[in-house]
Amino acid sequence: MRTLPWRLPFPGILIWAAVLFGFIFVFNFQVANNQQFIYLADSFLHGRLDFQAEHARFLTHEREGRMIWHDVAAWQNKNYWPLGPLPAVLLMPMVAIWGTGFLQGYVSFLLTILNFCLIYRLAQTFGHEEKSSLYLATAFVFGSTYVGVATFPVSWFFAQVVGTAATLLALYEYFCRTPKRWWLIGTYLGLATTTRLTLGLGAIFFIAMIALASDTKKLHKLTTLAAPMLLAVLLLMTYNYARFQNPWESGYNLQVVHPLHVAARQEGFFSLKHVPANLYFLLLRGPLAITQEPNSSVLKYPYWVADRWGMSILINTPILLYLLLYRKRDKIIHVAWITTGIMLIPILTFYGIGASQFGYRYVIDFLPFLFLALMAALPQDLPRSAKWVIVISSLFNAHLLFNFIF
Repeated sequence: MRTLPWRLPFPGILIWAAVLFGFIFVFNFQVANNQQFIYLADSFLHGRLDFQAEHARFLTHEREGRMIWHDVAAWQNKNYWPLGPLPAVLLMPMVAIWGTGFLQGYVSFLLTILNFCLIYRLAQTFGHEEKSSLYLATAFVFGSTYVGVATFPVSWFFAQVVGTAATLLALYEYFCRTPKRWWLIGTYLGLATTTRLTLGLGAIFFIAMIALASDTKKLHKLTTLAAPMLLAVLLLMTYNYARFQNPWESGYNLQVVHPLHVAARQEGFFSLKHVPANLYFLLLRGPLAITQEPNSSVLKYPYWVADRWGMSILINTPILLYLLLYRKRDKIIHVAWITTGIMLIPILTFYGIGASQFGYRYVIDFLPFLFLALMAALPQDLPRSAKWVIVISSLFNAHLLFNFIF
């Protein structure tokens, strides 16, 4: 038994991460559908906030014999994109140079590399050695639900990659920089908010850390943190008013959604009625079995496929189970859990499950805080079992993703 290679050598995790990056590289540089942010950037460059007529052939699909705009906010004979505008703003220079043939995946791939590096650096700040930090970065990008949005740079997923980068940059500034530049943390959180509104709740972590610190400059730090976030919210409200003559309307209430979602939305945009379904996909839903014959119990290759409605976080991100094994009385862990719990409220009560998706992708909004708690809880030299969980889970995710695609 002692002669068997139970330990992965240090270069092994680097090679494995490189292989996985190669996997998502292929799709980031090929996926050309649902590039709404590219066309929104093009509209911005032409002084417009809605999609232009020439964009229709790229952003519509046929349903019941007619062409349908998907997920747009239809208002006064114009079609708007309800998601936050930051990803389109980031793409404006590239679209200005290379036109609408530029793909979101080019930027998404670079941001995923950035997110990998930020988790690696954060793990080192918590005392993890280089090898352990590489494992944790691999776990975040490939051994979690994040790998789905990293692989398919369609607009909904691209927004989450951008938002994750903004959140991780805020955490990097807080934990890895001395002195902390609170105006920059607030700026990153403001940028995250202009990508996905729920990400603005991540400010709770930083507000709580300021409140719990023994410091005489709490008010100054809070105001410095809040100022750029308030500016971001005001810009969003101005953006909304320019489109819908209502600063509170982002366009989500006006979305042209799939008929399956219409009935759910009629029960309430946010409602406790949606909590059971969201909890089910968040915690309980597993992959679908592929049987040789209908009603058979004998499986055939690929044995399991990802359910496009979503899968449990315990299936996609099993490393988080170590939060139950390693419990510490740590301020950072407690605040990270509280932040996660508050961010879950709008997610669990939201009418949209997030389909079509790989895993329950809305967990990515608070995944950086769960990994923060994980990095603080785990021993600085990762247990061997945790390393193998990371490798096997990333392999299993890759298997499910490959068959999700093909």
